[in-house]
Amino acid sequence: MSKEVLNNKNYVLIIISDSINRFGDSIDKIVYPWMVYEVTNSTSIMGILFAINFIPQIIFTILGSNFIDFYSKKKIVISGNLLRGIIVFFTAILLLTKTINVSYIFLFSILSSSLGTIVKPANKALIPLVVEKNNLMEAISFSNLLISIVDISGLLFGGLISSYFNMFIAFIINSLTFFISSVLLAYIRINEIFEKNISKNKFLIFDTLNYIRKNKIIFPSILMAFIVNLCITPFYILQVVYVKDILNQNSIYISYMEISTLSGIIIGSYIISKISKKIKNLNTIVVSIIFLSITYALYVLPQIIIVENYNLFIYIVFISFFFGFFGPFSTIPLNYYIQAYSPKNMLGRINLLKSFLARSSAPLAGLIVSIISNKTDILSIFLIMSSIMGISAIIFYLKNYKTFNQVKKIVKESV
Repeated sequence: MSKEVLNNKNYVLIIISDSINRFGDSIDKIVYPWMVYEVTNSTSIMGILFAINFIPQIIFTILGSNFIDFYSKKKIVISGNLLRGIIVFFTAILLLTKTINVSYIFLFSILSSSLGTIVKPANKALIPLVVEKNNLMEAISFSNLLISIVDISGLLFGGLISSYFNMFIAFIINSLTFFISSVLLAYIRINEIFEKNISKNKFLIFDTLNYIRKNKIIFPSILMAFIVNLCITPFYILQVVYVKDILNQNSIYISYMEISTLSGIIIGSYIISKISKKIKNLNTIVVSIIFLSITYALYVLPQIIIVENYNLFIYIVFISFFFGFFGPFSTIPLNYYIQAYSPKNMLGRINLLKSFLARSSAPLAGLIVSIISNKTDILSIFLIMSSIMGISAIIFYLKNYKTFNQVKKIVKESV
């Protein structure tokens, strides 16, 4: 990372705060579903909880557009994190006193999901406010690298805590991450630009949609990111089935795959942080998505070629590594274009909508899987989704290469 970015104290505070926050989120990924299943002993309630959590995301995406760019994003993030920390702390107390029940789980989960819908986009909008455009790709890629490392640490720590200690400790640690994150953000200094124009529309999200639709850089970037998320999500939905029924292995293989994928993401993000000023172009995005789609399709190979367990382990680790490795070469540049070419007074709303689309890919992919899984096997689903992703990347290139090349020339001339 360049000295210019490293010496930016506001940026450093933001990524440290975000990393601490993500560490808590990673712990939550392990302990929260485990706690829900222990309390309810019902897979159907877990499914209902997942579905209900999507409702406040829709509501607060619409409502949030009316204030996220009219108030301090720093204060929104701090306030939201403090409230989320309090919610997690109360969950820990109820666990300790053994008074947790289904009603509390639904209430706390909906409250936390509602706050997260607003807080996360506001948090993403902070980095473009403190980093110059010519250093933004490097700043985003380093942040992505740090978060990937933290994700691995949090997942491992969460697994150890939930396995060998009381889950109460895990929830207390998670609540502390929110509080510490808020304290760190209180020290950043940002010259925020607030939206002053009041729209005739009752909900500003529709103005934002209209702006994005007309923007020749932001719209295709968000659309391509959405398609990639939509195509990849079925793999994670069916990962347990793939390991159990296709590979004939136990759950430890999921851990191998997750760790290998995250390792690939870390190394990919590190490389981008080193060459960030050389890859702000459409070619990198498209080529990486095509390689990602090929890697995706290669997951079907163990079904075609029978291999011994040792060779299977090496193959799965190898494929999973590159499945993670190619991801940052598309996601980071796409995120750069979205952040760098969004008006600063609209960053909150654009990130809010982008975050909503990313989250909506999960239930939409789940619906797609539920429809086509009755008509075909999961390996065919992998091939279909990987093909859609690769073809979409080619179409994305053919429709947008002139516009993106013009942007690249303007950037070079301004540097």
